[in-house]
Order: sequence, then C-alpha cells, then structure tokens
Amino acid sequence: MTAQVATLRTPSEGLLTLLFPSPRRVRELLKQADTQQDFWSTLLKDPLVCKELERLAKAFKELARPLARAKSAAELEQGINAQLPAYLIWKGELFTLILKTLSETGPEAFLNEYVRAIQQIQDFFQEKATRDLDSENAERLKSALYGICLYSENLMRTILEKGPEAIDPDAFKVTIEDFFKADLLLMTATLIMIGEIKPWRWIVMPSELTKILALIAQRAEAHVDAIEDELMTRDLELRKLLEQPPGPSITLEEYSRQRGLS
Repeated sequence: MTAQVATLRTPSEGLLTLLFPSPRRVRELLKQADTQQDFWSTLLKDPLVCKELERLAKAFKELARPLARAKSAAELEQGINAQLPAYLIWKGELFTLILKTLSETGPEAFLNEYVRAIQQIQDFFQEKATRDLDSENAERLKSALYGICLYSENLMRTILEKGPEAIDPDAFKVTIEDFFKADLLLMTATLIMIGEIKPWRWIVMPSELTKILALIAQRAEAHVDAIEDELMTRDLELRKLLEQPPGPSITLEEYSRQRGLS
C-alpha cells in the first residue's frame, strides 16, 4: 500500500490527542483549553472528562510499555495478544468520550475534525518516521498508518452518516482484530517517537529505538495488509478489476478515491 502523506493545513490537536493520547499531550492540551473556543474545548469544559482523559492516557502508556521492550517479532506479537483485551476496553472508553462530544457538536463537525486530525497524524509520522528509521521501514510505518486512518475514517463515517446497519458484519468481524492490533502498534510507535516510553537499554544502545520501531513497522504493515486483502476479495468491483489482464497499477488511495471511499 502506497502511503500518500497529506499536507497539514488546519491542526486539530484535541482530536489528535484523543486518537493517540499520551500523558504529556493531554497535559499540554488541558492548559490550552481555557483560552480556546473550538470543537475540543467543548468537551474539556467538563472536569470529569478531563480526569477521565488523563486516566486513559496513563493506561495506554502502561499498555504500550511492554511492547516497546520486545526484542523480536515473535515477542512483539505475543505482547500484542496479551495487551489487546485491555486495549479494547480503553478504546471503548475513548469512544464514549467521542459520543459525548457528538451529542454537543453534531456528527458533521466531528467528521470534519476527524479528517483534519488524520492529516496531522500523517504529517507527524512523516517527520518522525523519516528521522528514526531507514527509508524502507519508514515507508512501512507510514503505509500502515495510512491504512488504519482510511479504515477508521470510513468506519466512523459509515456509522455516523448511514447508521451501524450499513456496515457489512462479516467484513467487520474478520478485519477488526487486525485493525486494533495495528492501532495498538501505532500507538506504541507514537509514544516511542515522542519520548514518552523507552526501549530497553536505549541510553547505552540508541540503536534499540530504531530496532523496535522497525519491528513495529513490519508487524503493523502486516496487519494492515491482511485487512486490505480481505476487503479487496469482498469488493466485487475490485475483484473484476483484479481479474483483468495486467495494466497500469493503481494505489489503494486512488482506488478509494474513485469509489468514493476517501
């Protein structure tokens, strides 16, 4: 999958923090909330919500810490499987915060912010992945992020605009676990790249940071590729396209644009 990193135009720090929360980002966001009048500040006017967001950010950090210290692909996958049940619980609670926001701002405002937040996340990964990884693994990490953003936005848009009944339950069932595993890996990569968590012995062996990010990039891309393969086999139009004689290649992004998926 070819990652096309969108140009950042309008930052959406609040939703970026919601999608990839870290204790430091949450603290910075709460300091700014009193001086801003935007989509996110509406949610943060509730002190209970602020405390909940701080609690969830700390929980995510603790879930990601063991993954940042994996020494092999097998150990990383074992860590994902061990942490996934708790991660699903915390993601559910984050979604509850989203629903609270929607009740006050409406779905269209949220979707607009969601798209802008994705642009910012892609911009962040473009900068950090290029800095911390070789070109091949940096592209893997950005590609995985792009796939997760595409899946997440389409799922959210379908639910909010057409209702949950519009989702193909079979396709959802066979792809959602790969989505959450890739999402957890990207959450871990984010915390590593901003310095919230450190790999083992990173002070005496700085290469450990590059090593774990490369493992994360490879595993995240594998999970996103599994999602892509499954969805492509279920799309009749795409299946017809794949059955045609070889011709000019088309990226998933271009295909999604043509089909109105992005």
